[in-house]
Amino acid sequence: MEGGAISEVCRNRGVPFCAVRTVSDSRDQDIPAAVRSLGPGGVPGGRFWLDLCARPGDWMGLWRLAASSRKAGKNLSKILEEYLCAE
Repeated sequence: MEGGAISEVCRNRGVPFCAVRTVSDSRDQDIPAAVRSLGPGGVPGGRFWLDLCARPGDWMGLWRLAASSRKAGKNLSKILEEYLCAE
């Protein structure tokens, strides 16, 4: 993915590189269809809201995805903070 391309450029230029990823959804978690309608940067536009209103059952899945994304972000922040403070 993106990290692979960046890693290759860094390796070719002799620049140290480290990638840390976090997963925000489980293998068995359904991603609400409306998520595919998110705009650039994950910003919900008109199409997103129309898709979500057309599938009211997706609200709960979207809520769960938001909660797990927040948790993944907090975990990533914690790892980054520990790494930077160790230097």
